[in-house]
Amino acid sequence: EEGKYLVMVTRKGIIKRIELNAYNTARKGGLIALELNEDDHLAWVRMTDGNANVIIATRLGMAIRFMETDVRPMGRMARGVKALSLREGDEVVGMSVVRENGLVLTVSETGYGRLSRPEDYRLQSRGGKGLTNYHVEKYGDVVGIMTVDPEADDLILISSGGIIIRMHIAEIRLCSRTSKGVRVMRMEGDTAIVSIATAEHDA
Repeated sequence: EEGKYLVMVTRKGIIKRIELNAYNTARKGGLIALELNEDDHLAWVRMTDGNANVIIATRLGMAIRFMETDVRPMGRMARGVKALSLREGDEVVGMSVVRENGLVLTVSETGYGRLSRPEDYRLQSRGGKGLTNYHVEKYGDVVGIMTVDPEADDLILISSGGIIIRMHIAEIRLCSRTSKGVRVMRMEGDTAIVSIATAEHDA
């Protein structure tokens, strides 16, 4: 499909952008998507129209928003370039494409969630440190970030204790970028939220 791209992001903050038709093949064994360092792995792939905004967030509370055009299109064998500068011990926990009328959802491992406007994350240049997205020293590490439609989406939360809950995104409050948010799942003992996902709202 002409004019479509794949944007790939790794846990260590490497981003790669490639034309979708580079993978137009019938090979049963597949094709290499990108070269990885030994301590890294591919975690997110999104299809774009070539002019999207992307938001990338880290476990220790940083986030960066930039135009995908800051990343030049590459070949299949390319390793990619730095999306943002990570502090020691930090890693990427979420990458999302900003969509029209969407809000940015941030969820902490301690059971809190928050909606913010994409405009709260000013556009920056790729490769920087980003902005403070969450005060992890107060509220716990970030487990994930994604762009959502409050009316059309449900949030699914999974805890380390094996509990799964589903809630309407509209139940989560719109807050400023650095606020704690509201409780979306009650944690007991040393349990934590380990994964989040969205699904079409079950009315």
